[in-house]
Amino acid sequence: MIFRRKRSAPATGARGWWENLYTGLTLRLAALMALYSLCRIAFYLFNRRFFADMTGGELARAMAGGLIFDVSAIGYLNLIWIQANLVPLRIRSGPGFQRVLGWVFFLTNALGLAANCLDMGYYPFALRRTTAAFFKEFSHEGGKLVELSGGVLLFGWPMALLWIALLVVIWRLIRSPRRHDPLASLRPGPYRLATTVLWLGLTFLLTIGLRGGTFSRFNRPITVSNATAYVDKPQHAAVVLNTPFSILRTLRQPALEKAHYFGSEAELASVYDPVHPARPAPPGAPLNVVVLVLESFGAEHIGALNPQLDGGTYKGFTPFLDGLMGQGLNFTNAFANGTKSIDALPSVVTSIPAVFESFVLSNYSTNRIDGLAALLHRRGYETLFFHGAPNGSMGLEAFTHGAGYDRYFGMREYGHDADFDGSWGIWDEEFFQFFARKLGEAKQPFLATIFSVSSHHPYKVPERYRGKFPKGPVEVEETMAYTDFALRRMFATMATLPYFDRTLFVITSDHASMQYRPEYQALVGRFRVPILLYRPDGSLRGQDSQPAQQIDILPTVMHLLGSEREYVAFGNDLLDQVEPARPRFAVLYTDGGMLQLVQGDYALHWDGRRVVGLYQYRNDPLLQHDLSAAQPDVRARMERLVQAFVQQFKGRMIDDRLTVPLGARAAVAPK
Repeated sequence: MIFRRKRSAPATGARGWWENLYTGLTLRLAALMALYSLCRIAFYLFNRRFFADMTGGELARAMAGGLIFDVSAIGYLNLIWIQANLVPLRIRSGPGFQRVLGWVFFLTNALGLAANCLDMGYYPFALRRTTAAFFKEFSHEGGKLVELSGGVLLFGWPMALLWIALLVVIWRLIRSPRRHDPLASLRPGPYRLATTVLWLGLTFLLTIGLRGGTFSRFNRPITVSNATAYVDKPQHAAVVLNTPFSILRTLRQPALEKAHYFGSEAELASVYDPVHPARPAPPGAPLNVVVLVLESFGAEHIGALNPQLDGGTYKGFTPFLDGLMGQGLNFTNAFANGTKSIDALPSVVTSIPAVFESFVLSNYSTNRIDGLAALLHRRGYETLFFHGAPNGSMGLEAFTHGAGYDRYFGMREYGHDADFDGSWGIWDEEFFQFFARKLGEAKQPFLATIFSVSSHHPYKVPERYRGKFPKGPVEVEETMAYTDFALRRMFATMATLPYFDRTLFVITSDHASMQYRPEYQALVGRFRVPILLYRPDGSLRGQDSQPAQQIDILPTVMHLLGSEREYVAFGNDLLDQVEPARPRFAVLYTDGGMLQLVQGDYALHWDGRRVVGLYQYRNDPLLQHDLSAAQPDVRARMERLVQAFVQQFKGRMIDDRLTVPLGARAAVAPK
């Protein structure tokens, strides 16, 4: 018998408060929270050599932040048990029903705590919390998985003892007195009403807990990457997380498997190498850097990128940006490395494309990275990120913190909710002015990145501007014209401030949107976005029609600023003198798992096993003529390049080699 024999009730017929069904549910969940915090402390102590640079204050923040992830994990693991205790049926307090639920509670939480304890010993090998990718790696080697788990517990016997002690606590929790239903004395009608109201209310609270403490439409459910918001360095995120959460939140995410197209690292690097060399800084004071990511600014709607449209008369919807493109270095054949807003920031500021899965949502989101903010922070730059949406929107606050940004400015920091657009955030005009003024207060040199919000569904403009901006065939174009107007006003303000003349501006979009022309609906055109480099002194001018992509921004900026050390970036340096035999390229992940490689005049479609198409996209924008058979040399060269890219990308993601260790080039994969 799991439960003790029924105790005699007091003479009054009353029962102890601890025997209440709802109280018992709460106390058991609270006990689990305490056990998970204990596991977090043990995880830190067993692996403290890997967190030697973690301060006491950071550890305290990690412990506090970890409670959010514990609530989510415990909620998921105990979802059946919780709902069965809340279901508005009288059977829920029956001894047989509670006995079955006791076993469910014991087994599910025994597994969750086992995962936490195993990871204490496995962390030194993986240097990250275990995710669902671990099980896929051993999916065909069940014996090795059992052997590995047993070995971890055997050689880490303190962890095994801790798990046994935790099992004893769980066992004691289910041997508590039989729970009585405090509403059982009600008549059937009132009983159903009262229990249903409680069930719905507590389920709503449970849903908030599963999502990470919010039910707002602005916020996604928390993922592994959100842990970086509670630590100073991404590699410390393992202390914040718990292993059940890491596994459960990555179950539906594709785990990468290493590719082996090239036999040696030297051969692989000769075809494609993402390690960029150190470069001396130019003479003079360092430049400030401002990166503007414009929501939904697809190339289709920008006049300067479409001089051939409508017989040369097409004006587009961005007159200010058009003029700026004539004064800067304009990459007229540029591409986004993803199709969603959440894909854009890793591509733009860390040179990690959304290949196979968005980096922020992937199993590898806590990998160490050499992003633009991290590299410039080491050089003494103040690093700032601005997004006018409610703080936490799309997980950007957590991501940017992990990517090395010192400060985040969202709707909370803006502090004037009257400028809220009613949908996504602060109107671009007001937030851009806030951005310009805040940079005037920043310590130079600085890196500042801003992500606009107004050119987004439901595509509204402020009431005072109704009818002011042109409308086009699709709704986004009026809001693009408004954001372009806000850009004009922002640059006018910046031009009056001291930092303006010493600043490099990089302007791009998060992704394209609402394509309606056939050439922009085709597989190459749908990814086209602007990329512009602008210096007020006119030192960067011209047009470049070779392929460019968002992940090229980081190495290109580092070319202009200099880099003290080698770093990993999957993109190209757009200012480097490219060898004719190895022209620049863009790599784009499309629906159905196909990779599209754009290089020179050609676009190669590759499904992971073979080439499925080769097109001369400049002359054939609708991609109607497959040249795979007619151009075997081009096909072979481009297929070799895409294979090298995939092998480098997967290997470095899986092995956490997105940085170059000091004193080592890190070109050789670990065993």
